[in-house]
Amino acid sequence: PTMRKLWHQMFVVEQISLNSRLVEAMIDGLLNKANVADSITLCQDVWNQVGVQPPYTTHLKLLEFALANDYIYEARRHVYVLQQIWISTGEINPKLSKPALSHLFEYFGYELLEEDFLSEFRDEK
Repeated sequence: PTMRKLWHQMFVVEQISLNSRLVEAMIDGLLNKANVADSITLCQDVWNQVGVQPPYTTHLKLLEFALANDYIYEARRHVYVLQQIWISTGEINPKLSKPALSHLFEYFGYELLEEDFLSEFRDEK
């Protein structure tokens, strides 16, 4: 079945509650097919529509897949998704904090710039 049919069956017909582990499983399924872009889109869409995010380790996995495959723009897009979550929840997991993300990008040979952050998360100069 298509994802649309599966989604309808699970959440409309069977009324299964969406939770962080289910989101994690759906993202893992996409990552197993090396579909980084759709994994990030799924994470963002589920957050925006129902306010459920995967465990922090899945966010790290998304970033690692993107950076390891030189999908720098997808990695930066996921940093934007994280900022949407930070704004909505008022919470930042220390392992997903700005310094932690910068370190992760550096590990893969990239730099996370101030411009990659929304104004409320930029360092004042």
